[in-house]
Amino acid sequence: MGSQTSTRKINIEQLDTSVTDWVKATGFIHKDRTRNFKVFQSLKDNETCVCNKNWGKQVDDCKEIVVEKRIGSQSMAGEAYLIDIRGEKAVAKLMPIISEKSEAENKNELRIAIQASNLVVRGQSQFFPLVYAVSDCNNTIFNPKSSFYKKANLYAMREHIGKQIDGRVPKKRFMALSRTKESLKEIMKVSMNPRSGGLKEPPNTEYTVRSHVMIDELAWGDLGQYILENKNKMTLSMWDLIFLQVFMGINDMQEKLSVVHRDLHQGNVLLSFHENKKIQFVTCLIHDFGKSDIIEAGKWRRLDRVADVEIFFNAMEKHAPPPIMEKMEYVKTNIIDPHPDGAPIIPTIMSYWGKV
Repeated sequence: MGSQTSTRKINIEQLDTSVTDWVKATGFIHKDRTRNFKVFQSLKDNETCVCNKNWGKQVDDCKEIVVEKRIGSQSMAGEAYLIDIRGEKAVAKLMPIISEKSEAENKNELRIAIQASNLVVRGQSQFFPLVYAVSDCNNTIFNPKSSFYKKANLYAMREHIGKQIDGRVPKKRFMALSRTKESLKEIMKVSMNPRSGGLKEPPNTEYTVRSHVMIDELAWGDLGQYILENKNKMTLSMWDLIFLQVFMGINDMQEKLSVVHRDLHQGNVLLSFHENKKIQFVTCLIHDFGKSDIIEAGKWRRLDRVADVEIFFNAMEKHAPPPIMEKMEYVKTNIIDPHPDGAPIIPTIMSYWGKV
């Protein structure tokens, strides 16, 4: 899904990139981020608002949410909208269900995102977006020409027929016979004949698909966007702060959520800015847990411990300045490569990075 973006401009000159100062400011940052949490949580039980049928337009029977605009680019993961809830900005993420895999990834994303958000609410972590409400919505309107609408519609038809066949045709055989919408229509034509069992016609799903909706915290944008706009102005202390915060977020995922992210590139690191006494502080927020794994206690492997660091390093190689590249190479050669087993490794990386 495309980056979520606020309209606020960030003044590089106002940024405090000292790790020590950021740690001192975490109390203020936490208070600023959670100050309206109860207001947003009021949406939790309002199905009409969360399952807004057409996110591109304002719905009359939901006065709590004002849909301002779509943000980021449309992708197979879905769409994101900038919304206003009682004067406060948030993001509505629409994740269409286009296959069994996408449904599983959506549910995984929601489950871990809520657990990560709860850490932030309790003051046990700073490194994840707050989640205000989630829902499984049956009739979300999408552009019928979009790729994911076509796939979602095909999936809905296949599910409808598959449930009625109910084992009369082996699942693998049914999947092979119903790869395209045209083949599904042929199956429907034959199946609806009373002589063949008389399957019911699927409900009219035109323009609407089932999707998961998550309403969460608005960030400034993602790390990739920030680097693109500000690379020439970024100091080494800024780079160090970003890397340290990502390490801290990875450590919280491992130790408090037992999660490996598996897709930690710069687009999945959001930046949140908070101002205190005319000085701005940046906080990295790790999001998009669709590909993440939950590791059972005692089942951690070496590859699990280092996966997110290696993915993040690989993503940053084209962007980071030489001194940061040298640090990454040192971590790879002297900390990751010799690491023998599934024991925690992130604290060692953080200790090195903070001392150099």
